[in-house]
Amino acid sequence: MLNAAVRVKGSYEAAAHEQPRLVRVEQITVRRPPDQQLELQVAP
Repeated sequence: MLNAAVRVKGSYEAAAHEQPRLVRVEQITVRRPPDQQLELQVAP
């Protein structure tokens, strides 16, 4: 998805002087649909 707005809920962790980082995703909500979506074909 390109140029979509999403909200991710999950578990975060951070060291004392670092940005929080997502360690587990629990839910993804699309807030605004993508302008464009790529269709990738994966060979078996």
